[in-house]
Amino acid sequence: MAVLLADGLYQVRKRQHPAERDAHGTPIPGPDNASVTDPLPGAAVEQPDGAWKLRLDPAVWPVRVQDTVVTVDGIRTWTVTGIPRLHEVPNVPDVDYIEVHARIVPPEVDRGYPVPTA
Repeated sequence: MAVLLADGLYQVRKRQHPAERDAHGTPIPGPDNASVTDPLPGAAVEQPDGAWKLRLDPAVWPVRVQDTVVTVDGIRTWTVTGIPRLHEVPNVPDVDYIEVHARIVPPEVDRGYPVPTA
């Protein structure tokens, strides 16, 4: 299985779920015992509101809120913010993918002026 129109290789860092919570329901930071998936094809598109929509290979399923998606080169990192959806087409596994809504970490800042590229 592979993501159609993939633009790179992505890894998912899956955190231990559910996280321990204190008496107020706030997640308690604990040891980072996250597992990392193998690099698989995927695609990332920035949305007009600054959020990102990612398409990941179904082999990394399940993906959950607060998991992290990283490009293999480590240039971009996203934190999953929405509930991921597994899109499957019966008898056509080549078009299956996971749709993920995420925010880039750290957020890219628009400074309001052009940045020289040369």
